[in-house]
Amino acid sequence: MASSVRRSRTLFLVQFAVLLSIEAIVAFTPLGSLPVGPLVATLAHVPVIIAAISLGLGAGAGLGFAAGLFSFIVWTFMPPNPALAFVFTPFYSFGEFHGNFWSLVICFVPRVLIGVFAALVYRGMSRVCRADAVNMGVAAVAGTLANTLLVLGGIYLAFGVDYAAANGIAYGLLLGAIGTVIATNGVLEIVVAVVAAIAVCTALVRTQRIDAHRFRPEDLLSWLSPAPACIAATGMGAPLLGEAVAGVPVRHADEFSAIASGALALSGLPRALVASVGTGTAFVLAEHGAPARHLGGSGVGGGTLLGLSSLMGDGADAQRILEQASCGDLRRIDLCIGDVTDREIPGLPPCTTVANFAHLHPAADAADRARGVVNLVCQTVGVMAAFAARALGVEDVVLVGTPVAHPAFAELTRMVELLHPIRFHVPPQAPFAAAIGAARIAGPISEN
Repeated sequence: MASSVRRSRTLFLVQFAVLLSIEAIVAFTPLGSLPVGPLVATLAHVPVIIAAISLGLGAGAGLGFAAGLFSFIVWTFMPPNPALAFVFTPFYSFGEFHGNFWSLVICFVPRVLIGVFAALVYRGMSRVCRADAVNMGVAAVAGTLANTLLVLGGIYLAFGVDYAAANGIAYGLLLGAIGTVIATNGVLEIVVAVVAAIAVCTALVRTQRIDAHRFRPEDLLSWLSPAPACIAATGMGAPLLGEAVAGVPVRHADEFSAIASGALALSGLPRALVASVGTGTAFVLAEHGAPARHLGGSGVGGGTLLGLSSLMGDGADAQRILEQASCGDLRRIDLCIGDVTDREIPGLPPCTTVANFAHLHPAADAADRARGVVNLVCQTVGVMAAFAARALGVEDVVLVGTPVAHPAFAELTRMVELLHPIRFHVPPQAPFAAAIGAARIAGPISEN
């Protein structure tokens, strides 16, 4: 699938480069202004909004910075209105009017925030509204207002008196003049941004979605040489492969059987309860010579890590959450036995959790919260596995799946082991247990 990744990256870079080129055109040529009767709308914010919606926050902020840089160059070396250039560059003076540090702030910060606001609003709207055009339009409004209000507000706060004098108006009338600009040119710029964003972003987003979901069998096998005798497939997406991929036969394996086979092979155990932690968690009884037995599952798993972290404003990929958890302190998150009693309770160490997230400390940081989330998942999975294992008379629990391979997950799971007479095992290559099990079930292909 490497070629698919490269294709997506190339598409991203090409789209960003095109938008950057358009931004340069609107910054350095008269095409950057749209006259409508007595009004003139600037178009510099439009490519930034399009980048933020179609390519994401990073691209939007990056193109916003480029827009600020282009504006800085224009106002420093070829100002459209020399009398007003000082509010956008500290390197230009007009008579008694001089720019300063705040000129750079006004020139750069609002442009960057165009992309930030547009991306965040689009992301937030997409969670509550299915009409993508509406989401794009609202994001375009947010990006435009961020630019207009922050630029004019910054000018008023940092250069009000000088700006009024340079325009030949009384300072007391400046706020009204700014309001007039917002109500005229600002509204026109909003309309232009909304129309352009919906038209262009709809096409760009559709292109990205088509590319992301395009499946080419040759991509799957291009990195394998020689081609395999067969492909072992398991999981919910396995039926998409059909019976053959690029002429290579596909052997389908039941997911729970694959999990059981892979877990036993990796752990070297003859019998065990397997907890497969993916988006949720599946519990499977595995025993050599017997069919795998799916006991049930839980909605708590890797998806919980991402969801709760995002809810707390610490959203990131699962790997980063686990890395943060390694440095966190549960004493700032969970209510433990040691918090409610000084007495020693047999079988319950003071660090035993009484209630997850019931002891939130004001000083708790992202690492602490990450550890709390990971601990909640570990304890839920671990305790459910322990109860199931004891009910079945099994002494060993094998943990498989991507999250369990991280030391933070294994460490917190060990705490469950202190409270229950079972042994947890995290075998090497635990993330690939299902794949290994599917390969074992597929078996060798005969020459015939």
